[in-house]
Amino acid sequence: MNKSAVNGGARSAIKLATWHRRVAIVAAVAAIWFAATGIVLNHSDDLKLGERYVRASWAVQWYGFAAPEMVVSYRAGDHWVVQLGERLYVDEHALGEYAARSATLIAGNIAILAEDRILVVSPTGRLVESLDRTAGIPSDVTALGASGNRLLARSNQGVFAADENLLKWEAYAASQVQWPSPAVAPDALIEKQVADYRGRFLSWERMLRDLHGGRIFGRVGVVLLDILALALLVIAVTGVCLWTFRRNGSKT
Repeated sequence: MNKSAVNGGARSAIKLATWHRRVAIVAAVAAIWFAATGIVLNHSDDLKLGERYVRASWAVQWYGFAAPEMVVSYRAGDHWVVQLGERLYVDEHALGEYAARSATLIAGNIAILAEDRILVVSPTGRLVESLDRTAGIPSDVTALGASGNRLLARSNQGVFAADENLLKWEAYAASQVQWPSPAVAPDALIEKQVADYRGRFLSWERMLRDLHGGRIFGRVGVVLLDILALALLVIAVTGVCLWTFRRNGSKT
């Protein structure tokens, strides 16, 4: 090999090494980014990231989650049953996704008419029973009430009363029953429920996946992650080229 060829190869190697070092900084950021988020996501099930939620208000606002417009509340003794969007709350406790149509206090618990079933909930928000047509409740129930410790259900066929175990229903001659109607829950309670409602939309798993793929920053983030991935490819290719130059140079 002549001297000019050797010098040309050396100059190419020097230029390549310069670019290799420059791109290495970007590649290091990409490696840390992908590795850190990837390792955590790989153990998502163990860490239960899909069941844990990001509560930071800035993160929720970044994703554009807004409070629901539909708020319907019923008073049951000293407790409040609030329909917030598609989610149902008993005081500050989230019960799940139900559509409440009526609620009343019965034997220390709260009975809630949710679509075609009756939910019996403890004051602490624990679901005690869920009764549907297979449990014998009347059809087409429109409201719930109480007479002493007996749960009443108003339907298109009349008024029915349940026994103390909520196993049997019989026709009831209702004379002075105060059927509950929607009421206005305290603002402080609604604010707490709204904060909880918004905080249950963004799971840590979703946020980490969006970080891993750059989607958390929208289209710009995806392009940025593409650049970082390309930087990793460039650093790998230039590294192989530099190794080849040095190997050939040592032989020469």
